[in-house]
Amino acid sequence: MTEGRSEAPRLSPRLRKIAEFAGNDLRLADVGTDHAFVPIALIKAGRIPSAYALDLREGPLKRAEEHLSEFGVQGRVELRLSDGLSAMQPGEAESVLIAGMGGELMIRILKDAFQRDRALRRTTFFGTVREWIFSPHTEWEEFRRFLLETDLRITREELVCEDRKFYLIMKAVPGDAAMPYQEAGRAGFSMDSALRFGPLMLLSRDPVLLSFLLREREKTERIERRLAQSAAESAAEDRRAELREYIDKISKLITMFSNSDIIVDDPLPAPEPAIRASQTQ
Repeated sequence: MTEGRSEAPRLSPRLRKIAEFAGNDLRLADVGTDHAFVPIALIKAGRIPSAYALDLREGPLKRAEEHLSEFGVQGRVELRLSDGLSAMQPGEAESVLIAGMGGELMIRILKDAFQRDRALRRTTFFGTVREWIFSPHTEWEEFRRFLLETDLRITREELVCEDRKFYLIMKAVPGDAAMPYQEAGRAGFSMDSALRFGPLMLLSRDPVLLSFLLREREKTERIERRLAQSAAESAAEDRRAELREYIDKISKLITMFSNSDIIVDDPLPAPEPAIRASQTQ
């Protein structure tokens, strides 16, 4: 094995934050690894002992193999052609990273893994994985609801703005999934808001979330004004009512944030994701 480059690969802001979420000294399984930069960076930094890099396609695994050789970590990252976690066995990895895909697909991957566990009546991923790191590009609300129903508790969540897009990154562990939502409820946040925007980010009055909320309100108001200028139709009026309700919810959250001395520095123009936070990319 060649020694490879001494430095770690340069990571984008989103990937740097994902790597930051990873626990130390845990074997990592990177699902949908693509270039394998996150496990390579963690190994080069001495954060993890080894990793599995999984992908559904041969092409990304070939690129990952080239990067493993370039940085001299071939013997510490095992490549596997895998649909989700299908090529993994419970107990092989203590940390699982699933990122770079929609929330609906991530839910399918987790359901497949957990159902396979139950069908084979064996040691489970739920029982052997100590931490799950997720970065769903879409369906944020639906994904949080699935974690709650599956009893995976969110222990950390942050938004990262990269190339005028917001990316959600979260860490979850088994058990007590309702706890952060209960804490958010005691702080005055509704269950709907906590599922949509994240209980921990609401509790911490996350400044990047506040930037997101301000942009969401501005964008939604523009859409509502355009609908108001179109021909009056019942469908358009129904949609306007939905938008006004959403604007009102966001405005109430922004008011709650305003009591926490957060200063938002947001020089970028508003991006154009979908209306709902759970569908933002």
